[in-house]
Amino acid sequence: MNKIDANLTGISLNNVGKKFRKQWIFKGINFHIHAGNKIAINGHNGSGKSTLLQIIGGYVSTSDGKVVWESQNGSIKDDAVYRYVALASPYMDLIDEFTFNENIDFFSD
Repeated sequence: MNKIDANLTGISLNNVGKKFRKQWIFKGINFHIHAGNKIAINGHNGSGKSTLLQIIGGYVSTSDGKVVWESQNGSIKDDAVYRYVALASPYMDLIDEFTFNENIDFFSD
């Protein structure tokens, strides 16, 4: 694995929106998260909380707007976000036969 040369310093969402088919799940979201800060996202079932987290984590693309991942050396390219951001989800399929460490190693490759 390559050494990461900078730490994630923040994530900005600029007019972010996501739609499925023709239905907007959310639209016009703007905020900045500084590294080390904690946030809470709440809403009703189906309101887009998990989708928003997947967008922040770089796993799902936006339908509108832009996510900017910032490091000490500037913006992080979309295809390199996985080196800086991870998402743990209760719906993530882990391999039952693997230990915790084996699952971490497998999915980080």
